[in-house]
Amino acid sequence: MTLAWVFVMWLFGEAVYDIGALCPWCMLVWLMVIPMFWWLLTWTLSTGVLAREGGTVQRVAAAVWPFTWTIVFVNLAGIALAILVQFPTLIPSLLG
Repeated sequence: MTLAWVFVMWLFGEAVYDIGALCPWCMLVWLMVIPMFWWLLTWTLSTGVLAREGGTVQRVAAAVWPFTWTIVFVNLAGIALAILVQFPTLIPSLLG
């Protein structure tokens, strides 16, 4: 999942900044991979799968686990903001 997230973020950068075009299928993949990555990461850290049992990382991840949706939201909001900045005529063209 980490490699998938890194790859998706790289593809996002390429699509928005280098290619200058948005692919709906690519954006659908972004919307699926990003939540899966953050939820899986916080879950594996909070349950001790990736972190040492009883360690600081596990305690922090356990405290963050109920609020993982905020990390997902911030990640997706950053992408949306970058798209809106890079394509300023996108919203007016979609609204007609």
